[in-house]
Amino acid sequence: MKKSLQIFSLEELKFYQPTIYNIVSKYYPLGIKKNSKAYQNHIGIIFLKNEIINKIENKDNFNENWEESVLLDIKNSFKNYTVTGATYGFVPNYGGIIQLEQSNKTNLTVELHFYVSFIENIFTIQIVSLDNSIEINYETGSIQGPKIKELIVSPVEGYYKDIFLTVENTIRDRFKNSKFLPYSIESIELSNFEVFYTEGKNCHLGQAFFLKGFPYTVPEKIIGDINYKIDEIN
Repeated sequence: MKKSLQIFSLEELKFYQPTIYNIVSKYYPLGIKKNSKAYQNHIGIIFLKNEIINKIENKDNFNENWEESVLLDIKNSFKNYTVTGATYGFVPNYGGIIQLEQSNKTNLTVELHFYVSFIENIFTIQIVSLDNSIEINYETGSIQGPKIKELIVSPVEGYYKDIFLTVENTIRDRFKNSKFLPYSIESIELSNFEVFYTEGKNCHLGQAFFLKGFPYTVPEKIIGDINYKIDEIN
């Protein structure tokens, strides 16, 4: 399975997506390895790490600004669903998941994921249909899974549209001047782009903003507008 829809060099990103290039380059030293002093001393990296300490590791702030505010609002809006936090460690974002469907017989789950970055309140909402089966090739020793069967990247009739829009409106109400990151930009794999909280030499642009609870691989089927709200970024 392919890892990304598009692969850009730094020069291509600057030419085709100058706004997102300027945002990312403000917080990350592009083209520099993360174990170098130049990377660690970059003003954007220092800012993000301080934000994580203040907004996540400070539990009072974390509870006030996420767990007992935004996440609680969403839990109260969807009492018939299981809503859990999805802020995974030392990362530059808040996160949450709404479990929409689950089948023990087929290992399929349908979840709505939402993440809000500490970078300019950029956020994403996606509904993922995930096949959690694990396939082991005993001849090669390779392991595959889980797989993304469907990824809904914008509000679509018949695919929990009302829930998507309610989560979007809740985030916009709580985080002023927030911007939606469309899938067409989030999924770009950027050459020589390293993110401090995860491994990889060619990270996706979305990883500059948030750590998601499912893999950055191309889904078997993408549903919705991959350019949803792109004017907010451009």
